[in-house]
Amino acid sequence: MVEGIIAQRYAKALLNLTPSSAEIERTSGVLNTIGQLYNENEELRNFILEPKHSRSKKSAVIKDLVVKLESSELIQKFCRFLLEKKRFNSISAVATNYQRLGDEKLGRATAHIVTARELSSAEKEKLKGDLSTYSGKKIEPIIESDPSIIGGVITTIGSLVLDGSIRNRLNLIRENLSEGN
Repeated sequence: MVEGIIAQRYAKALLNLTPSSAEIERTSGVLNTIGQLYNENEELRNFILEPKHSRSKKSAVIKDLVVKLESSELIQKFCRFLLEKKRFNSISAVATNYQRLGDEKLGRATAHIVTARELSSAEKEKLKGDLSTYSGKKIEPIIESDPSIIGGVITTIGSLVLDGSIRNRLNLIRENLSEGN
């Protein structure tokens, strides 16, 4: 819990230092790559977490990594800062929070959409447009099909859930009948 709060604070601070919308995109991508490399590379993770290695050696390794990724000076300084504060192990959580906060700032949202059947391209575009109008944000849909919902659509945007499935409606009818309404 505390780790998540700290990662969110670091992400927010970095976002406030990011100069432009285009740079938010780039920074988000590089942070995600660094976080993924850190999570997937056990040798790197062990090296960073090992107290016997000096801070300067760790800093040199991180510097090489971010330079190879052609990252901005801001990201290089930020990674050194995380290392200095012994919070580099939070890089993935920072990247996730940064992307979420960046999307909010840029007026974007991801919609997880479940339908009973595959949608045509035209239906996907209409749904995307309707959700953009409804939410006031540019929507990036992630669409999957699940025949168990019988019909309709279940959409999740952040913490908002719009359940227009027939399965949900049948459950509501069942509840009303069992309550004697």
